[in-house]
Amino acid sequence: MPILPVVKNRDHYAVLFKENHHWMKAVAWVIKKHGLIGEPVRGVFGSHIVYRVGNSWIKMMAPLFAKDMVFEVSGLNAVFGNLSVSTPQIEAEGIIEQWPYIVISHVEGRAIRDLWKTYSYIEKDKLAEQIAQISKEVSRCSADKVVETRFSWNEFIADQ
Repeated sequence: MPILPVVKNRDHYAVLFKENHHWMKAVAWVIKKHGLIGEPVRGVFGSHIVYRVGNSWIKMMAPLFAKDMVFEVSGLNAVFGNLSVSTPQIEAEGIIEQWPYIVISHVEGRAIRDLWKTYSYIEKDKLAEQIAQISKEVSRCSADKVVETRFSWNEFIADQ
């Protein structure tokens, strides 16, 4: 018996995506397989299924988006340990019923979108300088062949 739903198309995925019960068996399977400790809590809604479990995050991509996981992994590997800020480390990778997943380490912090309005102009200016510095650091990271064949890493970073 399958533990993940069969996704017919993007519209079908959009409907399934919102409901936790579709993902809990797979999340429990990943927790058990990789010995994660903690209760799963759904992450911020984005494009993929994301749950926090203790000090780890599980991210699953529907088969519709499965080809993108290789770029996710490549990008995470390119920046890990190479920036002046903490970045997640890949703890595990796998596939469940054609759904690729990764388990990554948690990085403490709060999203800038949640804090930006609370900062003074001086603080925002300092943050902008820090963001520029980190962008320079990212541009110096070596992209592997997977990323290089998809797009130009430096052009991508410049666009960001």
